[in-house]
Amino acid sequence: NTLGVLYILEAGESVQSIEDLSGKEILATGQGAVPEFVLSKLLADNNVDASVSFKAEHSELATLAASGQADLVMLPEPFVTTVLSKRADMRVALDLTQVWNENQTAQGGEGDLAMGCLAVSRSFAEEYPEALAAFLADYEISTEFANENPADTGELVAKYEIMADAGLATAAIPNCYITMIAGDDMKPVLEPLLETLLAANPQSIGGKLPGDDFYYKVND
Repeated sequence: NTLGVLYILEAGESVQSIEDLSGKEILATGQGAVPEFVLSKLLADNNVDASVSFKAEHSELATLAASGQADLVMLPEPFVTTVLSKRADMRVALDLTQVWNENQTAQGGEGDLAMGCLAVSRSFAEEYPEALAAFLADYEISTEFANENPADTGELVAKYEIMADAGLATAAIPNCYITMIAGDDMKPVLEPLLETLLAANPQSIGGKLPGDDFYYKVND
């Protein structure tokens, strides 16, 4: 449901490419999870020697960045937009979704950086296929609406208390890569990330790559 939402924020102009992170200290979140594994792979694949320290919570790191106590950070949306709204000298230095895609292309591979998905139990999918198909159809319409109408979507985000500030939600939506990828299109997108997780921490995905039955397909 979303592609990558990770960004490198910098107070300054020194970071224009992933290579520019060499020799720098990055504060990040997501230790032991997808954010750490993605960043580690991108740094290693591009021969970047950077120091990475982790904070436990996105909100903690966002507060440090917004208050001027951290000048080079990796954060996900919507915390990125929140920080930028509070600190004028900070900017998006790198969109890690773009860096990931460039990395994949350079290695002759494919697959966007996917960081959000819809999951359903096998028993529910088998018992209620019509309901699930209807939900997925509505979900695709919803993703299109969000991308085409960020202001209206931002109001809904605030109304349902997902975020308190509709304006910040509106600003964050274009950076969230909200999408709908289904059926046979899922595996080529997701498998490179799963391979990264398998290499970094096999138990994070159950010790092996999932089979084709991991990817749900609506019956015709």
